[in-house]
Amino acid sequence: MGKRLLISLGRETIVAHARNVRLIGESRRKDDRIDAHPLARLARIDPQLLCPVKHRSAKAQADLTLIRARAGLVRAGGHGPRTGQELRGAVARV
Repeated sequence: MGKRLLISLGRETIVAHARNVRLIGESRRKDDRIDAHPLARLARIDPQLLCPVKHRSAKAQADLTLIRARAGLVRAGGHGPRTGQELRGAVARV
């Protein structure tokens, strides 16, 4: 489930950057079930210990997707869509 969906359902969410959380990043046992309990405890004590990730807004994410799609078309050279309608169709598929 995505963070936006959980928030829309009234859930508090924290997305931790795993490499910045030493407890997880340096663990030799990589398992979601094993990691879940210490992460939950850290979140209760001090959420900042989890190095929370700030996500882009939905609009910013959509804009970035469009920019990346256009960049891909430019890299493709003359082999991409030739009209505005073809371009819109190509972007819609991304």
